[in-house]
Amino acid sequence: MRMIAPRTGAHEITLAEDQLEYSPLVVALYYDHEQKSALLLSRWTFTPEERAAIAAGEDLYLGVLTHGQPFQPISLAVGPEAFEQRVQEGALEKVHGQS
Repeated sequence: MRMIAPRTGAHEITLAEDQLEYSPLVVALYYDHEQKSALLLSRWTFTPEERAAIAAGEDLYLGVLTHGQPFQPISLAVGPEAFEQRVQEGALEKVHGQS
């Protein structure tokens, strides 16, 4: 599995760009009106082997480093439709900025 740029039309930034212990992560910036908070959307693609394992019923596991802080809410979706629907409903707003 590897990260790829979201390319949703929202402004994108790169996190951990100068942190050698982590891989840089490109995220699209949104504002969640319901939660009154920024939402960072990342996009991941699977290798053919991972796709086959998922198609065969294997589950996806998520690990999150909390560094001793409370766990942050997350959201997983297959494809962009769930996020785009929230944009259309006005719950999420794409943040636009300089590229």
